Amino acid sequence: MLPTLTTTEKKIAAQNVRERANLFLQCYEGKMPKKIFIRFSKTRWGSCSTIGNISLNGYLSFLPDELFQYVLYHELCHLYVWNHSSAFWDLLAQWISSPKSKRKLLRNYRIPD
Repeated sequence: MLPTLTTTEKKIAAQNVRERANLFLQCYEGKMPKKIFIRFSKTRWGSCSTIGNISLNGYLSFLPDELFQYVLYHELCHLYVWNHSSAFWDLLAQWISSPKSKRKLLRNYRIPD
């Protein structure tokens, strides 16, 4: 389980996630999100809105790079495919190797209540 954060720690974690995402997006050549929001959801690592905004969980700050990238690519793929169909997973597999195995690894991390 990941640590429960104070308000100050959440601000630091959110800044870390934003910096990691921005650094990643500098080299990314696909569709770009309109905005990126950092939130501290209790149930989701990320989400993508129908207008092209991406929300990332601040607790991503504690995940290894491969899982951080998995979540970010996962949400970026929703800019192309709005569901979790085979087309979505095929697209995600073009960006990262073994996305479903990374999804399983992500389940080892529990977001605090």
